[in-house]
Amino acid sequence: MSSNEWEQARIYVKRLREKGHTDDEIRQIMIEGGWEEDEVEAVWQRLDVPLSAAAPEPASGTEATGDPVPFVRREIARWRDEHLISSPLAARLLAEYGAGPGRAPSERVAVRDAATTPESPSPKLAMPITPGMVLLYVGGLLILIASFMLVSHVWKGLGPGGQFALILLVTAGVYGAGAWVHLTQPDRRVAATVMLFFGCLLIPAALFLGAKWLVGDTDLGEGVWLLLVMATFAAHAGTLHRFHSPLLAFPYPLCFLWFVSHWSSLGPSARFALVVLPTMALYWAGTHLRLTKPDRRSAADMMLFAACVLVPWTLLLTAQWVLGETNPGGAAWLLIVAATFAVHVGTSCRFRSQLFAASYLVCFPWFVAHWPDLGPSSRFALVFLPTVTLYYVGVRLHLKERERQATADVMLLAGGLLAPWTLLQAALWVSPDNALEPAALWIIAAVTLAIHVETLHRFPSPLLTILYPFTVIWLAMETAAVATPEGHSLSSSGVGGALLASGLVLLVAGIYHAQQQKPAYALVPDIVGVLALVIGLATLGADGHHPGWEFLSFVASLGLIAGSVPQKNHIYLLAGAIFLTINIFWIGFEYFGESAGLPLTLLICGALSMAAGYMAHRVRKEHIE
Repeated sequence: MSSNEWEQARIYVKRLREKGHTDDEIRQIMIEGGWEEDEVEAVWQRLDVPLSAAAPEPASGTEATGDPVPFVRREIARWRDEHLISSPLAARLLAEYGAGPGRAPSERVAVRDAATTPESPSPKLAMPITPGMVLLYVGGLLILIASFMLVSHVWKGLGPGGQFALILLVTAGVYGAGAWVHLTQPDRRVAATVMLFFGCLLIPAALFLGAKWLVGDTDLGEGVWLLLVMATFAAHAGTLHRFHSPLLAFPYPLCFLWFVSHWSSLGPSARFALVVLPTMALYWAGTHLRLTKPDRRSAADMMLFAACVLVPWTLLLTAQWVLGETNPGGAAWLLIVAATFAVHVGTSCRFRSQLFAASYLVCFPWFVAHWPDLGPSSRFALVFLPTVTLYYVGVRLHLKERERQATADVMLLAGGLLAPWTLLQAALWVSPDNALEPAALWIIAAVTLAIHVETLHRFPSPLLTILYPFTVIWLAMETAAVATPEGHSLSSSGVGGALLASGLVLLVAGIYHAQQQKPAYALVPDIVGVLALVIGLATLGADGHHPGWEFLSFVASLGLIAGSVPQKNHIYLLAGAIFLTINIFWIGFEYFGESAGLPLTLLICGALSMAAGYMAHRVRKEHIE
């Protein structure tokens, strides 16, 4: 035992003797309080106190090793006796710390088993559930419901002062009870946190009713609303800082919705404070946790994510407050877009988390919702900045970090999807009348196709084959639009021809990938090419019901089935079988439905469909698998 423990033992024995206890009683009290018998004997010898029985020598190594277990046990027993902790909590603490690191594993197990013996209450429940407790809780719930019903019945007759006094009393009672329980009864902190949660929810209502009572008017004014917002945030932030519970982070978002329901009554300054205060607090708290407590990284990232999502709203409200206008204008929107992107990219680079890249994607639809208010420059910046950044990061990961190739492919895919939109916004920005001719659209489609093909060539990946098939179709459509005489819209024949041509090109691209021993690269071109080919033929056949195109569509279906054999291509076989069946019914009802009658037509089409299905099955069984 250390010198400090000896001194505590000396004072403990002295106090007990002053209370009139005999030596035998003091010895028994110490043993019942958690002291080992050999430690008691050693204490009495050290204090040079006569014993009623011969005392053995102090346990060898007790003082030399400084084993803290006896002291921990005594302290836990004292806390229990002084009602600072409950008996189940004391048993749980003894199970965790009462065996000490220097004892054998068998002793640790014995101590833990002793904490859950039938003689001692279960440490999982602070209070046993009995019929009486159930009735107590049920009665309390009924009283609470009755109180709410009574308050709702007399609420309108109370007047502003009575309403404020009632809500203030309830808020102070719930909040005060939660704080008192949290500070004085650590084993009841769950109940205390729940009370604090509801107390925080009632705070803005109490402040609102108090302001109405003092001002004497329903319209509180911008200054009063600003004070309400700031006081609510201060109360919630202070509660969370003092009592440290994740549950206490939720009252402000719920109260935020309540303030939003009064959005028309809030002035620019109150709206600004309502958003900027949580944004700054979340960003500061997330940064602080990230830098000082690495074990709480997930919580820090969620705070920073929420703050980044709120950034564009904060910037917009700032511009509206400073400029005094609902629509701040194109230049202000450009600054908002650039600042939002800078904050998100800076946060992502500083803390190296992909979560903050997702936060910009969350903000992107918010900007799109304000698309009419954005000017040409703001629209261009909105898509140009993420496009360039995604391409840059994807290329850098491909070249520098091979183990992150999957992430690089996703970034290149996202950048490729945004590339045509970026080119369109750039063309609209420089266009004097914000309109584009078919030739300009054709150039944009051609440049986009070149970007997608070059990206796939430089960084081969099956994921990047998603890009160029749709660009091929777009380029074919723009080619048909350019070939259309001026003043005429693109006809269905033009659409069908563009789809037919793009489908053939994509099928050739799929065959090329297959010959390069890259079947995964041929998957998307084959699927899109087959669909474009068959839909194009169907569109041409439907335009004027030309029988030649319908016959060609039928032959193309048979060609896909035949082409699946040398290519060992399941996609060709499946698409050919499906569209062959569609063509059978289409031609049957188109040309023979009225003359042969419905029953006979169904019979013939059904038989031909069964024959087509059997043919596809035999082809797959004998030539593909």
